[in-house]
Amino acid sequence: MHTAPTVLVYHNELLPFSATFIRTQAAALQRYQAAFAGIFPTRRDSLPLNLSKPPVLLTHDQSLPSRLRRRAYKEYGIGGRRFLRELARLEPALIHAHFALDAVTAMRIAHELQIPLVTTLHGYDVTIRDEQLAKDADGRIYLRQRDELYERTAHFFTSCDYIQQRARERGFPAAKMETLYSGHEMSKFDRPEVERNRNLIVYIGRLVEKKGCAYLLRAAASAAERCPDIELAIIGQGPLREELEALAKELGVRASFLGPLLNPEPGNDVIDWLARARLFCMPSITASDGNTEGQPAVFVEAHGMGTPAVSFATAGIGEAVLQGETGLLAPEKDIPALADAMVELLSNDELWSRFSARARTWTAERFDIRKLNVQLENAYERVLTAR
Repeated sequence: MHTAPTVLVYHNELLPFSATFIRTQAAALQRYQAAFAGIFPTRRDSLPLNLSKPPVLLTHDQSLPSRLRRRAYKEYGIGGRRFLRELARLEPALIHAHFALDAVTAMRIAHELQIPLVTTLHGYDVTIRDEQLAKDADGRIYLRQRDELYERTAHFFTSCDYIQQRARERGFPAAKMETLYSGHEMSKFDRPEVERNRNLIVYIGRLVEKKGCAYLLRAAASAAERCPDIELAIIGQGPLREELEALAKELGVRASFLGPLLNPEPGNDVIDWLARARLFCMPSITASDGNTEGQPAVFVEAHGMGTPAVSFATAGIGEAVLQGETGLLAPEKDIPALADAMVELLSNDELWSRFSARARTWTAERFDIRKLNVQLENAYERVLTAR
């Protein structure tokens, strides 16, 4: 019986909830089978991997000896013999790393196992300025090895055309790159229709600068002068939560901060909230350190549930949201324009219905994981054939 070749899916941290798109891609492989590899378990509640092969980790806790061991392996390749033996037993055909900073460690593994390296560039890894990266130990390791990564990676995927453009500007080799969007299982959108709250705008994302939640609050306060029943549901966690809660109170915005919904009760998960919402809004911006979005998966999830989006036309968002067809995009940081977009889709039922229907078809056309993984696995085969 033929056994599908194994792909090592690599991410330093296995696996934060924010990396659902990595698990989705790995689980939907058809001609290959995935095995996860990393150097430490997530510090927070981890995302279940749900694969037949258990993950292989260099270390299993956050103790000081484990942290020192990880640093020694990343910097000098010291202390990884058992880790590499476990990986070798899987007989992987190649290793697929997610994010450039993680890929420099995967590059070491690829060299030791004599297998090709494929890397996906997602966003911050090619947009944060070098001087900011240099402030962090992992960033310094990456900067020292970046030119080697350009050379030794067999193929680069980028999460959207915008990130490919930024990667080229950073010196990543254009001849090795192609855009591969993050896909979704279409079946997760097959849920019974529920009654929408025509005043509800949902935000889903980390509460950090680049996600733009403060702009959402200010735009909602402005829009409430014309649509006084606006409600916001803020799903996510992050260092700005207290500051944002205070801002919502100051502005008089009706906003419920719901946390990350890691283990929601039935009927209360992210998809359920999107199904009930009138609009989705995550008005991402370019952060002060240069960090920008790639193509955020949550816009696709919103569209999959027939929920139009309003946002800023930042980075790769315009590749997920069709301007004037599935949502309305305002110029970055233009709060009055964002408020106008909210009011237009909250108050115009005919426009909302048209956008909602197109959002569903657009999701199936562009972001079906089964279709996108054909592109992915064809690239794997080209890499292996070229060895």
